[in-house]
Amino acid sequence: MTGQRSATHTLSTFVGGWDDLVALAGRWLWLDMVGTGIHLGDTLPGTRPAQLSHAWGWGEGWWIRVRADVDLPGGLVAARLDLLPAEPALRAAAAGTPVIPTARKVRTWGRNDAEVSAAEQPDMPARLRELHVRLDAPGEGVISAATLVFIDDAVRATESEDPSEGRR
Repeated sequence: MTGQRSATHTLSTFVGGWDDLVALAGRWLWLDMVGTGIHLGDTLPGTRPAQLSHAWGWGEGWWIRVRADVDLPGGLVAARLDLLPAEPALRAAAAGTPVIPTARKVRTWGRNDAEVSAAEQPDMPARLRELHVRLDAPGEGVISAATLVFIDDAVRATESEDPSEGRR
């Protein structure tokens, strides 16, 4: 008999701008349409790249997914995923919507796949993975539920470092 799993993380809207993202200590993967295209580093550029499309960041107990677009208010929108504390009192006080991410291994493009600057890729971590968070309450006019995808190097895993953990 299997019971319903308890939430392991909280999902919230990241409140802040580019400077607030730059200040977060962690790892970053970002995509822009100029230069090498895909970038991986310990910090984001001090100035937001003009052609930035997406950025994903992760650190000790947190993950962020950023979508940049000139048509968005402030030019970007971001969601934050946080690991729930183990202590019950702290779990109860945690901000955000409780969620259970599903981990999957990321498929990175090969040098001959004809994708964004594939020949210029940074060295990707060996265990890069996606954390999928299903949004079960679709907004007005949305027919099906959506999924937010966060990325990390599987070092700061959910409950297990096995990328297949949590698959349904």
